[in-house]
Amino acid sequence: MTLVGSPERNRKTIMSWKKLTDFPDNKVIGKEYNITYWKIENNKIWHQWKKLMSADIESFEIYENTYFIARDKNYIYHAWSKLSKINRNTFKKAEGPYWKDENFVYFEYETSLKPLKGLDAKSFKYLENGFAYDKNYAYYYGTYIRSCKQPTTLEVLTENNFFAKDAENIYFESAALKNADLESWKLLKNSYSKDKKSIYFMKHKLPKVDLKTWERIYINHTQKIKIGYIIWLGLKKMLIQKNGMKNVLLKSIINKHSLQQSVKIIRVLVLKPKFSAFYKVRKIY
Repeated sequence: MTLVGSPERNRKTIMSWKKLTDFPDNKVIGKEYNITYWKIENNKIWHQWKKLMSADIESFEIYENTYFIARDKNYIYHAWSKLSKINRNTFKKAEGPYWKDENFVYFEYETSLKPLKGLDAKSFKYLENGFAYDKNYAYYYGTYIRSCKQPTTLEVLTENNFFAKDAENIYFESAALKNADLESWKLLKNSYSKDKKSIYFMKHKLPKVDLKTWERIYINHTQKIKIGYIIWLGLKKMLIQKNGMKNVLLKSIINKHSLQQSVKIIRVLVLKPKFSAFYKVRKIY
């Protein structure tokens, strides 16, 4: 297995702060959905529909290529929230999806910017694809990895950077592969892996697998459609037998939804016949 270490893979992108007054019309507009994230209106700073009551207009800056991180001469802001506990003068972008000041490392959780559990900026090290560690904990996109008791030994696999390993475990994202044997474990294709005892898919150990005969079977799109249709016919027959449902309802389901969605709906109807078909279809979709 190969571990992260290439300068190309760890290259930093340099960005900086830009005053809101330097943007066209004093606005920051999202490129994808044309949403106005930041603006100056009625002599106040606004983030979307909320007004920042005490933000200083003249010094107010947005961090480039972000829509939620900003600062003025006094504070750091995340959207309309003033983050008074963050050190404004030392706050900066760290590597990957992380931010830091002189004391702590932070991760942006959609609507907030929160410090990592380890509370130690000096020992923080970013690896790749959201994986990081400090002297206390290891992290995957801000979530601390509970099973990682030796965080400074954490390394990311270059063959598939959703996987990492430390001195004790193999991880898929933040989850340890249960009882995986480090010495014999190896990564296969398509997020499968195996050791001398088990086969894994992502973080899941596959049950009742014969290691000697197990192999990954690849099927094309046409074969998937045929398999799906066979499943559909089988469920259709079961549904009519168990529930006395008419073909007209079955046709209605499959006409409105894809084959895969139809199979899902009908499977629920078969397994839970006490509900009316109309009620269950409405509840799922």
